[in-house]
Amino acid sequence: MFFLDEHSHTTGPPLGVPYRGNYYKIGICLRGTAELRANLETCHIEPGSLMLITPHTIKEWTSFSTNHDSLSVFFTPEFSICKQSAPG
Repeated sequence: MFFLDEHSHTTGPPLGVPYRGNYYKIGICLRGTAELRANLETCHIEPGSLMLITPHTIKEWTSFSTNHDSLSVFFTPEFSICKQSAPG
């Protein structure tokens, strides 16, 4: 699991290029707008929008406003599986 902030953030995903990831994403838009195509469905993202993205979803960011900012948490399916040990 990792967190992106103003110190570790990159320029972001490429625009107009479909891609898949092997991670879950939970994100919230803080300001500005963006447009995401997820599995061929267009989603308009604005302040307060919550993004929940599952592994292997085909994503394509088609636009970001110049003032877009969001916070996101990414984690793999392996991170979310809790293993219980057998008693005794």
